[in-house]
Order: sequence, then C-alpha cells, then structure tokens
Amino acid sequence: MSIQTAKLPVIFHPFSFADILENTFALSIDADNVQKERSGLAGKLNEKIGTDDLSIIDDGTLAGGFASSPFDDEGTPTRRTNVIENGYLKSYLYDSYTAGKDNVKSTGNGYRNSYSSIPSVDISNLVVKYPQGDVVGDTKRGIYVHTVIGAHTANEISGDFSVEGRNAYWVEDGEIKAPIKSVMISGNIYDMLSKIDGAGPVIRKVGNIVTPAIRISEMSVTGT
Repeated sequence: MSIQTAKLPVIFHPFSFADILENTFALSIDADNVQKERSGLAGKLNEKIGTDDLSIIDDGTLAGGFASSPFDDEGTPTRRTNVIENGYLKSYLYDSYTAGKDNVKSTGNGYRNSYSSIPSVDISNLVVKYPQGDVVGDTKRGIYVHTVIGAHTANEISGDFSVEGRNAYWVEDGEIKAPIKSVMISGNIYDMLSKIDGAGPVIRKVGNIVTPAIRISEMSVTGT
C-alpha cells in the first residue's frame, strides 16, 4: 500500500532504532564533539532531554556485550555510565584526553580502530531502557519500520535526519496490516527522545547498541 504525507506514530524495530542512534545520539555524547561544539548536547548536562521513563546507559561491563572488556584501549577500567537517567542528561563519554580537558575522570571509552591509530571516544555497549509492553498492540494507527537507509547522512550537530524506511508496515487497531511500498521518515533525534511513548517486549543486541523496539508518538512520514 501507499501512504500520504502525515504525522503518525512510528514504531522502530531495534535494527532501525539502533541505526539512527548510532549516527546521531552516539556522536552527540562524544566529549570530543561536545568540547568542539559539534554536538547539540553541548552545555546541557542535567537538563531534561527525554521522556521521564527513558534511561540510556553506556556499559563496558555488560555480560555478553559486543564491546565488553575489562579495560578500554587506553587501559582504563570500563564501567557503567548513566548517560540519560529518567529523561535527564547526566554524562558525556570520555577518553583520557577529553577527560583531562574537562578535569573529570575518563569513563573508559577510549577506543582505537587499529594498532596504528590513536585512541578516541566511542561508545562501548549503549543500552536503551524504557518500560516494555505490547507496543504494536497498543498502537491504533501508525507504521512499523524494520530497517532504514540513509541514517549516516544525519546532521550530528542539529540531530536532524531523513531516512527511507525499508520493510515498513501499516499498523491499525493493534495489528500489523499491509506492507508499505515506500516511505520517507524525517525527524530529529532530540525531539524523538522526548516523544518516546512505548517499547516492545524483546530486547535485541544490534552491534554494540542494545534496545527494544521503540515507538515515537508522532513523526513526519511521506509516501514515495
């Protein structure tokens, strides 16, 4: 089926939500980006940026985590860092260099891509926590998106993005109905965090992001 341009609830499968997080939010909590004013979260510590029930944790000690290890690539012990707690931004992620600039301790997030590269800030295991339920069954009318294309083109400073939803389905009266031919979804990661109103019952590890399906109460969607 085809859909018209509208504002609708959107349910993101863990695959699609992780893709968007990795290309927007994960970059915005990098202390190097914050210090260079390349993050929309610069200067917003202890401010409310998400819904009351949302918490996001970076946990390098997570059992079975893709990026779990006793130490980061600088030899700093990994740890559990509350990035968002009950909707409030509580911490950025640091390696030794960025921590020294802010006169704080490294969060154990100094990683390097190869032995020849220098360490830089990166997430370990980013865990999304939100009360889980029957997110599809609770949706009267909206769309369900399995994967997205184009998240890498997001603006890491503003958080704006526009992606094509793949394997998308129309949801009506709590049931997944017909597949949608093609749909574009536009939004802003910071706006999304403040509009989360549901999470699915199954948590998936998608690379080093751990998340259930997430429903956003309203987003701009356009049929193509």
